Amino acid sequence: MFRLFPYGTERHTVRTNVPQRFPSMRVLFAGISVLLVACGGGSDPVAVVTVSVTPASATVEIATTSQLSASALDANGGVISGRKVTWATSNASTATVSTGGVVTGVATGTVLISATIDGKVGNASIIVAPPPVATIAITPTSPTVVESDTLRLKSVLTIAGGTVVTGRDVTWTSASPAIATVSSAGLVTGVSAGTSVITATSEGKSATTILTVRLSPCSLASALPITSGQPIRGTLAPTDCLVFDGENTVSDLYTFTLATETTLEVKMTSAAFDAYLEIDRVNANTFTRVGVNDDADSTTTNARLFGTLSAGNYLIIANGFKVSATKELLAAYGDYTLTFTSPYTTSLRMQSMFSGASNPVVLEKVSPAETRNLLRRLRRQPPQ
Repeated sequence: MFRLFPYGTERHTVRTNVPQRFPSMRVLFAGISVLLVACGGGSDPVAVVTVSVTPASATVEIATTSQLSASALDANGGVISGRKVTWATSNASTATVSTGGVVTGVATGTVLISATIDGKVGNASIIVAPPPVATIAITPTSPTVVESDTLRLKSVLTIAGGTVVTGRDVTWTSASPAIATVSSAGLVTGVSAGTSVITATSEGKSATTILTVRLSPCSLASALPITSGQPIRGTLAPTDCLVFDGENTVSDLYTFTLATETTLEVKMTSAAFDAYLEIDRVNANTFTRVGVNDDADSTTTNARLFGTLSAGNYLIIANGFKVSATKELLAAYGDYTLTFTSPYTTSLRMQSMFSGASNPVVLEKVSPAETRNLLRRLRRQPPQ
């Protein structure tokens, strides 16, 4: 006969709610539970429909990292937790990815990083970029160029840590184009004497340098005035005016002015080379050669010009050359003395003695074509 027990006075199991003293009934309830599970009475795992990777796109620099995360979503877009994620990269030479979704940039390019959950795949597009420019330097540090000449400037780009990098875009500008211009490749051209600030910019970083444009030794403005009766001791050097005369020799330039028609003498003497003299009339930007002498037919290495010139402005080109063992004319460097005398009077006999030739050399005019050639030479341009 069953006894009634007050509620709570006897221990029960949660699963069967049957008193512990009836073991046969507990066995019966356990069997029923097994039968219910076997017949489908439990719940199936929620199916993964899509995989979302966050962020879907990102940029990472070489040797730096970026964290990605992946979420499994059901048919309603709800997040399913507790599922295993497998990460992979489409190109490990561009970027790698860890088992935890950490992407590391290896080389510039674009790569797909995929996350797989229960057979479903989600992707993220990753751009691997080079590290940004940290500093710029311009070389040479104190650039100088002469008028009409060019000079190549170089930009030295470094990233954080001081590593020099190449292949980056650099923009060049000149603060004073009337003084100097600069090309997109950093080639500066001197326009007129003065200074200009040259700027190089890359990826938001800039550097500046002050470019000095010097007066060209071939410019009339750089020609030294010569005065009658005052000898000039000069030196031909590689930095002087370069003349495209077939030998690419150098010259010094001197100017003088005649107020009226006057006789004159110009002499150039040197122990270092064979002297050469040329006199040209200057009218604005045109030149007319009126005399030339190198004493090629005499035994002296000196040069002398004398004669009568009309009023006007004139240019003396003091040049020199050497003759090689193979009879080639070479550029000459060294000291010389230049004298200018006006007015000048002497007998033909004395003129002949001074010239060192049997007949005196007389100033004479030349064709307009010679004038154009001189202008090209003084501007350091080879004849066309």
